[in-house]
Amino acid sequence: MAGSMYSVTLTGRVRGGRDAPSVWERVAMLLKLDAASFRERVLARVPVTLKAVDYEDARRQLEALTSAGADALMLDEDAAPRVWIRDEQRTCGPLSMAFVRHGLRQGELSPQTPACTQGSKQWQDLKALAERHPPPATPPPRSSARAGKAAKARQSRRRRGASGWTSAAIVVIASLVLLAALGLLVARSIG
Repeated sequence: MAGSMYSVTLTGRVRGGRDAPSVWERVAMLLKLDAASFRERVLARVPVTLKAVDYEDARRQLEALTSAGADALMLDEDAAPRVWIRDEQRTCGPLSMAFVRHGLRQGELSPQTPACTQGSKQWQDLKALAERHPPPATPPPRSSARAGKAAKARQSRRRRGASGWTSAAIVVIASLVLLAALGLLVARSIG
């Protein structure tokens, strides 16, 4: 869909059986950060949502991160503000609201986790914050809209087709009546 943005979130976990230090070293290189900056700006704050980008760029980010061994998740980005959370005496984020909603649904984030929106200093429960920023309403799927239009077109063609058959039947009957009348006239004039 044109204009849609997606974001990839590093969860802070490493994929099955991978060596965490080597995974994080590769992720730091992917993000073009030196080891110290990566530890401070990313690793100390995971989960962290990367900047929202178009679908293809987000897909490439996700593939590169997971190939390096990092656990990451790609979600639709919406206009809701980014969120910071407090987890075990550290501040994590920023996180997309889509990731927060996902984490709450999956039970990966506690509803009572202290959270605040980016640029705010007011902390509240994560669940209350997520409720203040509900997901955008989703339009009906394009395929069902197309199916509805196609059904209307078929119905219209059937009506036109039915009226066409009705007109043809009337013409045939009128022709037969006319031929019968001509036949009677010819028979009277002969006889």
